Amino acid sequence: MKNLKSESGVSSIELAVILPLLVLMLLGTIDFGRVFYGSITVANAARAGVSYGSLDLDRSQQDVIIKGKVLDEAQALGLDSDDVVVEWYCECANGSTVDPCNPSDDSTCSEGEPRVFVKVTAEWTFNTIFDYPGIPEAITIRREAIMRAQ
Repeated sequence: MKNLKSESGVSSIELAVILPLLVLMLLGTIDFGRVFYGSITVANAARAGVSYGSLDLDRSQQDVIIKGKVLDEAQALGLDSDDVVVEWYCECANGSTVDPCNPSDDSTCSEGEPRVFVKVTAEWTFNTIFDYPGIPEAITIRREAIMRAQ
């Protein structure tokens, strides 16, 4: 026969020992999901901006509108215009960079007109819910997308 009085507080002690570990694991899981959600959102936002800019040569140079597309896509993260960089550059068919970039000047490339590329870089700083030992409190997530303007 077991003595129930000697075992009456064991489950409370076990819960007190295990509960902090379970809470830490829960917070870690939440942060893990948040960082991946943010990473995917930033990448999609950069792609949305570069997709708009690559539609034609006129749109490739509309920095303000391209930034607006990125900010609309990443609205849940609270990005502002300082977190988005829009660039465009020209390359010849052989891969050499043309500077200055003038898409209508076919004398700069021996193969014809230079090709125009739009590059959008979006950046977001992720902050953890809890300070984990050995893991930085803030992580910068930067994603870029590049497409050729049609």
